[in-house]
Amino acid sequence: MNRAHLETAPAWNGVATSSSPFQSFSQGDEDIAAPHPFQQGAVSRCARVNRAPILRLGAESAPSQTGPVQRLGRNTDGYHGETIDITGVLVEFRELAALRGFSLRELPVTDGCCLLTAHRPATAGTVEPRRLYLSAGIHGDEPAGPLACIQLLRENALPPDADLWICPCLNPRGFPINSRTTPEGVDLNRDYNHGLAPEVRCHTHWLQELPRFDLTLLLHEDWESNGFYLYELNPDRQEPTTLAAEIIREVSEVCPIETALMIDGRASNGAGVIHPPTDPASRPDWPEAFWLFQYRSRRNFTVEAPSDFPLDVRVQALVRAVHTAFQGAQRASTQAPPPA
Repeated sequence: MNRAHLETAPAWNGVATSSSPFQSFSQGDEDIAAPHPFQQGAVSRCARVNRAPILRLGAESAPSQTGPVQRLGRNTDGYHGETIDITGVLVEFRELAALRGFSLRELPVTDGCCLLTAHRPATAGTVEPRRLYLSAGIHGDEPAGPLACIQLLRENALPPDADLWICPCLNPRGFPINSRTTPEGVDLNRDYNHGLAPEVRCHTHWLQELPRFDLTLLLHEDWESNGFYLYELNPDRQEPTTLAAEIIREVSEVCPIETALMIDGRASNGAGVIHPPTDPASRPDWPEAFWLFQYRSRRNFTVEAPSDFPLDVRVQALVRAVHTAFQGAQRASTQAPPPA
């Protein structure tokens, strides 16, 4: 993660002017000129431009580490780490996504609140491109996911020969209150077969407009975990079947892996991989992954970074997971496309 987000200086050093369609903003060691998303008076009613710090540190920020990464010991009864200014994060996401060729769409949820989506088709001439979906920020106390989406756009390493859809923050009302749930107390990741929350209804309505995906990847954090782990839904054992192990191996270079045999009440292989049951009756309260599995993709990874570790470690773990998963999906180009 760009260390600039760990400072208390403003997230952008540049100043936008109404006379220019471009905005320069600092990304640590580089300046990027991005199309201004609010030019020509098209200021979004769902976002406000704000130059406050994107990331807010608690009283006990993590010291620099030169040895093995260790737990910080802050999460004793829940998440007590850094929080982010989600409005600032989404402003930056808009700017970088536009720069990288994504089209943006805002899905109205409530007055003054929208879900932001981004889509980029595969480069012209790509034969049967992979269809890949990425989401983050379904819990407002899991800041690494939205920041990982920004980092992926900064790196500009997402596959150009794939159709890509990104939802960088599914719970924009939860982040200002640093809450897993919405202000009404709904855990969105247990609501995908109930649709009680307007965020879930809005999200699933949009998803129903889209084609089936070859792979879906959901970015999460776990405040109790001793390391990174993942859930894989892959009952058809689509190739390459070793992709979960590849993700774990790549992430292990930047973040510890959870080796417990039971994780969050579910059996693990002892190397950070969980294969939960796929029978919808086994989960009365569906997470996003179950809805996607039932209606949009037979291959799904939910990846969990350990949120009691330094934030930059968690962001890099999620970025590694995305790169590895998407590369694996691209290698499976000989696989028959999913049914329409």
